Amino acid sequence: NNGIDTASSYPYEARNNACRFDQQNVGATTIGFVDIQSMNETALQIAIATVGPVSVAIDASKSTFQFYRSGVYNELTCSSTSLNHGVLAVGYNKTTSTPYYIVKNSWGTSWGQKGYIWMSL
Repeated sequence: NNGIDTASSYPYEARNNACRFDQQNVGATTIGFVDIQSMNETALQIAIATVGPVSVAIDASKSTFQFYRSGVYNELTCSSTSLNHGVLAVGYNKTTSTPYYIVKNSWGTSWGQKGYIWMSL
């Protein structure tokens, strides 16, 4: 594990490029992982609370996701099998009328809520 560059040193670009990994810009390394059963939201919430941020795959093909700005995102036509984008579930809030996950996207701080989206539980 050589680590991963920081978001500021390796920002998202909406195109396919060759890898430009630079060991001098490493912001994090992994020391292990926990496998969470697919479609098990209770296990996901436990992992977020006890282990930390969790990489998850989502359907990001809907324009409602691509142009998200604020509020709790609840796209009823999203697929649970056509997953085409990786994001980071960093927290959740179950104290509001519409509970949601706090999710960090990789598209920069100009997308969503400074790079984050609230996705309904």
